[in-house]
Amino acid sequence: MKLDVVIKFQNGYEAITENDKKAKGEKNDCFVRAIMNACDVTYDEAHAWVEQRFNRKKGRGTRAAGVILRSIATGKETLFSKFQIGYLGKNPLLSTRKNDPEVLYNKLYPIKITDDNGNRTDSYAGYTVGKFIQQHQTGSYIILVAGHALAVKDGVMVDNGNYDDSLLRNQLRDQRRCEYIFRVKKSSKKVSQKVV
Repeated sequence: MKLDVVIKFQNGYEAITENDKKAKGEKNDCFVRAIMNACDVTYDEAHAWVEQRFNRKKGRGTRAAGVILRSIATGKETLFSKFQIGYLGKNPLLSTRKNDPEVLYNKLYPIKITDDNGNRTDSYAGYTVGKFIQQHQTGSYIILVAGHALAVKDGVMVDNGNYDDSLLRNQLRDQRRCEYIFRVKKSSKKVSQKVV
């Protein structure tokens, strides 16, 4: 099904300024930029937080981002003293448990599944990036896909420039499967937590 909204794209590097010293020579930093763009903080702030909380080494990427960010979200930790991370769920293909409460189904897209006995049942697929954006036009989100992270802000995909590809531009589709999805919102409580 073709999307019925225009996916707007913004290059995730645009928010990096000359004051962001840690960005120089950095690579494999998509998770840092996803945090930066979803939380509206500087690159250096996001880099320091990811380095501290995820034990990220310069240029090495962020290991186990979904698992660690999920535990941070369920622990109700406040980021940068002003944001709350909420865990929306994971893709059905990542689950090994039946009726896993963490699975996030895309209820607009039913699919037919046939079990080993030939019985057909209705089920639902997980989200692709495009279908998630189609259905979530407001709010800030961090989406983890296979080996990559991006932000979505008020229906705008904030990602690497190379993901503004012809499939997205010409057909309004982004078929990357969302593995983990998190919501970022302003915290309603005053917290005096300092993140180094």
